[in-house]
Parts: sequence; structure tokens; C-alpha cells
Amino acid sequence: MAQIVNHTYPAAGNYAIKVIDSALQSTSIGVTVVGTAPVLASIAPTTAVAGAADLTMTCTGTFDGDQVIYVDGKPQSTAYGGNPLTTCTTVVKPSQFSASDTASVWVQNADGGRSVTRAFTFT
Repeated sequence: MAQIVNHTYPAAGNYAIKVIDSALQSTSIGVTVVGTAPVLASIAPTTAVAGAADLTMTCTGTFDGDQVIYVDGKPQSTAYGGNPLTTCTTVVKPSQFSASDTASVWVQNADGGRSVTRAFTFT
């Protein structure tokens, strides 16, 4: 049995693996590496008044700087701060929502791996 450490393939994708031992080598087999989903621990704020001025929402968790924040299923411009990357921000536009709307918020990798969903409520 062979073990492949997680840093061997730094990005999600399809890879060919071949075992080489001295002069002998196996045929290649294909392996699909999936990305690690970002961890979205919290969002702040979690509520806004529908129709109000734009506000900055901060997502806290574990990120690598390549993720995008989604609000109500739409990708948002995302900025990162800090090292390690534990926060990212986006601008939420309450003017695009009605009272009693709830938007789903998540953070997603380019390869589709996504965090849990958090609720953002409009009053």
C-alpha cells in the first residue's frame, strides 16, 4: 500500500500516478483530487434593513484567498485580510432585497467546493 500525502498535489484536478521501484514501474492510474471546502464559521452582521444603504459583511473562517463569497446564489467581489486568511469581506446591497427576505451566504472555491450556508436576514 502506498500513501500519498496531501501536499503532493496542491490543486484539485485529475492526476496520473505511477509506482517506480528501481528499474520496475507500474502502469499509470488516474486519480481525482478534490479541493478542501472552505470553513465559514460566521458572518457579521447577520441582518440588515431592506432598502438601506450598502454595508460590508465580514465572513470569518478558514480560507486560502481563492474563494468567492456568494450572497443569494450570486458571486460577489471578495476581499481578504490578515495572514493567516481568517476573514474575507464583501458589500451587501440591502436595496436589492425586500423585508422578510433571507439570503443564503456561502464561500466557494474555484473547483466548486463550498462552505456551509449561513443566513442573512432582511427586515
